Amino acid sequence: MLRYNKLKGVRGFMRKVALMTAGGDCPGLNSVIKAVVMSAQKKNIEIIGIMDGYKGFVEKNYVKLDKKSVYNIETEGGTIIGSSNKECPFHYPVDDKKVHYEDMVEPSIQALRKIGVDGMIIIGGDGTLDSARVIEEHGMQTIGVPKTIDNDMIASNPTIGFQTAVENAVEAIRKVKTTAYSHRRVMVVEMMGRTSGYLTLYGGFAAGADIILLPELEYDLDAVCEKVKEIMDGGKRYVIVAASEAAKEKGKDDKGDFGSWMVERRKAKGMSQLELAEKVGTQQSTISRIEKGQMMPGVWLGKIEETLK
Repeated sequence: MLRYNKLKGVRGFMRKVALMTAGGDCPGLNSVIKAVVMSAQKKNIEIIGIMDGYKGFVEKNYVKLDKKSVYNIETEGGTIIGSSNKECPFHYPVDDKKVHYEDMVEPSIQALRKIGVDGMIIIGGDGTLDSARVIEEHGMQTIGVPKTIDNDMIASNPTIGFQTAVENAVEAIRKVKTTAYSHRRVMVVEMMGRTSGYLTLYGGFAAGADIILLPELEYDLDAVCEKVKEIMDGGKRYVIVAASEAAKEKGKDDKGDFGSWMVERRKAKGMSQLELAEKVGTQQSTISRIEKGQMMPGVWLGKIEETLK
């Protein structure tokens, strides 16, 4: 791993690198950590883990990572060095009441410099990597590793965590189908993704959802209800609606809870809703935390190690 020192204008080998995970957790984080540590060890580079994201970056909470500390972690979910999605290093609270904030980027970089850190590898989503950009601009050599189940970052297709989130969503939806069939239900499955519909689209399509609601396309609730009735009238015992957490109804200013709207509108005027209420029940299921479960071990190890060569 070579670096170019912007401050001195010379090239040299990195001997110590800080590694951090920040933002929400997702599948594959431990695989990335292990890949970085194992690859670095082959080049005699020491890896220092920063605990709990930017909180540990500012508060100087470090831990040494070696081959022993990452043994078999790719089979575990989450991240062994912790994470946080609340702290911002250039707007950090400096008192217990969180009244006064300061830019802590420069002193945090200097603290790492004092222990010999030459660069950083920061694993995170758009917010995390935006802060990583600020760190880079302050002179610390930084590599950003894009991770998010939302798959909403440019120049990375797919992002780490997305593939497994889709697989988990598909499995969850398929399990919901058994109850839906048994009780002749309309099952609304709410999925994560923020303002990006990738996870809902891929997961819903792969699981065979009858209706998919995305944040990119506003939906007409009356049209959805009509479609549900059409499907049920066609002889199917159940309907699966995959709805993004940010799906928005036409005419509404904000995103809403589609499952709750469905229940409320079952008694609304119009034959379609009344018949729907008489013929089927509506039940909502939120699978957001299931989607973030761990991936199959080793999926990202080979890709990441190859990239770091």
